[in-house]
Formats: sequence, structure tokens, C-alpha cells
Amino acid sequence: MSLITDRKSIREVLKKIQLEQGLGIETLSSLAEKINLLFEKIPELNDWFSNKYEVFNERGIIANGKVHIPDRVMIEGARALIIDYKREKQDLKHHRQVKNYGQLLHNIGYAEVEMYLIYIDDQTLVKVK
Repeated sequence: MSLITDRKSIREVLKKIQLEQGLGIETLSSLAEKINLLFEKIPELNDWFSNKYEVFNERGIIANGKVHIPDRVMIEGARALIIDYKREKQDLKHHRQVKNYGQLLHNIGYAEVEMYLIYIDDQTLVKVK
């Protein structure tokens, strides 16, 4: 998901993954189906993967001598949205991690910061408060 910038790039990303990892047609089809189902189950993704935002995938934020790397940051004016993808079960440490990203973005001047976790295997979206 971190390679996908917008909905139109899904096919290109899948082809790239297929070439780099030598995936077979069945595996590639299964991956495409999971991604499409994720967009169906989480309708917000359609907006977030439009061309509406300036997108930063896996870009570092340096603070206090450490590099913090959220999976996806979307910027629209003074508003920032953070998405972090997880494959494991829900855990409060994920919330703390994303809240930390949010505080970092707030500290560098984003007035409004929204934070989300997407659990890929469960296909669920959790808003972090």
C-alpha cells in the first residue's frame, strides 16, 4: 500500500511488485482483489487516494535525533492526514505510534492533523484520537 500514491497507480504498482518479486498470476490476482476489497470496505480510501492531496509515502520526519517514518502522510493546505498500515492485530502501541507522528506534524505547523490506522488483514479503519 505504501507504494500506491493514487487509485490509478495500483495497476502499475502491482506490475512492479510482480517483476521485482517474481509473483505468479494467481498471487498477483489475489493481491489485486485484496486491495480492491479494501477500497470497498473503507470508502474513505477513495478520497485519500485521489489527486486531492500532496502525498508523502514512507518519508522520514526528523525530531529529537530520531527519524520517524509514517506509512502515508497526505497534505491539503494546513491539514495533514496520517495513515499507518498494520498487518497484525489491533494494539494500543499502534495508537501511541500514530499519535506521536501526529504531534510531530502539529509541531512543524499543521493546524489540523487527523490520524488513522488501517488493519489490512481485518480490513478495518480506526481513527486515532
